[in-house]
Amino acid sequence: MLHTVYRWLYQNGHHAGFQAASLYPDRGMRRLFSLLIFSLIAAGANASAQADEDRGKVMATVGDVKLYEQDVIDNPDVLVSMPEVEREAYCQRRLNSAIDAEVLYQSARKQRLHEDETFRRRLAKAKSARAQGQQQLLARKYEEQQSELVAARNKSTITAGEIAAYYEKHQDKYRGRPKQSALKVIRIQLATARANGVYRAWLKKVVADVSVRIDSDELPVAVMSECIDRYHGGTSNRNANTRIDPLWQAILDAADLQLPAVRCQFDAAAAEPYIERIGNLELDVGQSAYRFRDFSQFDLMARNVSTGCSGSAMFNTIINLIIAEKARRENVTCVDTVFRVDPERALMTWILFERADMADPDSYEITEEEIKVYRTEHSVRFERIQKTQGGEDRVNTLVTRMLKGEKIKAARSAHIRGLRDDFNIKIYEYSSAGKLEL
Repeated sequence: MLHTVYRWLYQNGHHAGFQAASLYPDRGMRRLFSLLIFSLIAAGANASAQADEDRGKVMATVGDVKLYEQDVIDNPDVLVSMPEVEREAYCQRRLNSAIDAEVLYQSARKQRLHEDETFRRRLAKAKSARAQGQQQLLARKYEEQQSELVAARNKSTITAGEIAAYYEKHQDKYRGRPKQSALKVIRIQLATARANGVYRAWLKKVVADVSVRIDSDELPVAVMSECIDRYHGGTSNRNANTRIDPLWQAILDAADLQLPAVRCQFDAAAAEPYIERIGNLELDVGQSAYRFRDFSQFDLMARNVSTGCSGSAMFNTIINLIIAEKARRENVTCVDTVFRVDPERALMTWILFERADMADPDSYEITEEEIKVYRTEHSVRFERIQKTQGGEDRVNTLVTRMLKGEKIKAARSAHIRGLRDDFNIKIYEYSSAGKLEL
């Protein structure tokens, strides 16, 4: 499951506005990512909506809460090819993780974290991020079902004649490169150009079919079409991307704001009206209604535009909503396998670690002696990096990060062991891996 999330963030992060973080690389983005990964690790005790009889046997209880087989082993298929010893170890790890997660959650409830106003605000943002991620997954699935897009991305349909003709016309671009190598590159370039062109045309048809309103004012189709050309390579005008995109202009007009001159220094006071006024605007996409402030990366986008840098994050967010709306009209559904963790449970346990100063690895100090000892014990691991330019500093940075990770992991484990003593935990005999009936 973790691999699925890493892949999703890598492939689709730019659609959700992650690239905007490069302007202000604050620790909030890293915390959001860490929270996502943490919540997946703690997924073993995630509440299930299924009936008890569909969830298998009770493997353990934490107080009055039962942990079922399906809560613990959410993907039984992974056990099929495992040797018995590995299978048993895997199930034991999953069961321990599920128990730890439930202990953390119940401890957080005992401390009444769920009634804290800060928690409620953060939970609203977490739910918004989850909803936005689900919209994006639906949009991607809908795209994958479009035969014209699939065909356009097929490199094998680029003919040898097309490649040869392009090579003859642009030989100067490939001077110094072996011809066969150049032909392979050309095939990829032609396929990419064709796919981009087909995708742009397809996107324009989609935006023409789904109405968009900003505070009740209809957004002209031409606005999104121009943005599609701008951000998907459809314009040859070198000056086009130096101007504010028309979508942001429409948003600023609705909020009665202007795009300021570009400045490098962030000014919180100057950003406040952008966050407040734009955040309160309503966005209607087809039959679905949103508030700009509910977008998971809205604060970052508003801060960026307050410094004169509009960027593509807002367009990517809204285009995904449009595609998802189109998908729902055609009864396309998407099984949520990435964002199915209960955000309330994940956030409460995360805040519990925060309050115990166990959320941020950077809060742990690492001495030079610790770095030296670790490097000596694992010298072979760092030989290749050490030989590169700046290798010594890179190795020290890497080792420091690894040692901090080990310290925070050990601190959390000790903290959880202490919390376990406050609970009546029972593990049933048939919970051993060899007796699981999955």
